[in-house]
Amino acid sequence: MSENKETAEVEIIPLDAVIDVKIGGSFVARLSSFLTDFFPYKSKEHFTQLIESIKENKNLDDPFVFHFQTLIFLQKHLEEEARAQNQTKKVTIDLKTGEPIEEENQSGPQTPVQSESPDSAHP
Repeated sequence: MSENKETAEVEIIPLDAVIDVKIGGSFVARLSSFLTDFFPYKSKEHFTQLIESIKENKNLDDPFVFHFQTLIFLQKHLEEEARAQNQTKKVTIDLKTGEPIEEENQSGPQTPVQSESPDSAHP
């Protein structure tokens, strides 16, 4: 006896696919701003706990840790690719505001590129 099933063909991305993407610096700045200013942290301590969980590869079943880690991976891969393509530069910033001090022709927030990522932050 055959079952009548409704089916549809959908397009998927296999989990082992590697996708080359070109992304502008303004998107990276927006992602950085989202991670630091908008992601729904419960408190500054919660933010610190999320970072520690990622570094130690712990609590990955916690939805906050899982989703934060996903965004951190994206941010780190974008930064690494920008560095590999010589698309980063050094600027002097005010440590209190995070704003560039000596920079010409800059508009919008700048994204500081981390010098290295924790080993556990790579999938």
